[in-house]
Amino acid sequence: LPPRKRMAFQLCRLEGKSYDEAAAQLNISTESVKDYIKSCNALIRKQLSDNNPSMALLALLLYFQL
Repeated sequence: LPPRKRMAFQLCRLEGKSYDEAAAQLNISTESVKDYIKSCNALIRKQLSDNNPSMALLALLLYFQL
């Protein structure tokens, strides 16, 4: 993932920050954060459906914060 998308995902999904908080920290719009999270979720779903076991496990760990 590009650095901004990765950071938005980390802030919102792993650290529990709101989209507004993440947007303020990254100095971007809330809509950009929403779009970043949406594209990250799509990438995770794709990895899960591609039957790539190692990437699927990593995606699950990130998504469910295990």
